[in-house]
Amino acid sequence: MAEEEKPVRVQMGILDNQGSENDSHAIVFFTFADGWHGYPDTPGTAASGFVPTKVTFEFPEGLVTVGDVLAPEGGSVYEGHISIRQKFNHRPGVSGQFTIKAKVSFQVCNDQMCLPPDSIEMETVITIR
Repeated sequence: MAEEEKPVRVQMGILDNQGSENDSHAIVFFTFADGWHGYPDTPGTAASGFVPTKVTFEFPEGLVTVGDVLAPEGGSVYEGHISIRQKFNHRPGVSGQFTIKAKVSFQVCNDQMCLPPDSIEMETVITIR
């Protein structure tokens, strides 16, 4: 018997060395099943009573964030495949394995109903040489 498809699949990963020698991105990927959607983190989402899709990244000492968390812009819902990312780099001379954590909160809905809000904690490891 096939496993029932979940309305959203959430995964975390790293894109290493994007744009310069020390720059990388921590990324949380969302895949919404057909007919399901989530909500961007906008004032309109909260005012409508929906829980926005948010990711808060936590970096260990030695890794430094660059800029703000980047999420898709435009549109009133997230559908299909989206990613939310945080650019970071490491201080000179830093090496070893580092665990990056993410706290993810979201709510998924279809045309007939919304599931209760959900939150998960994730982590991934990067090796810096």
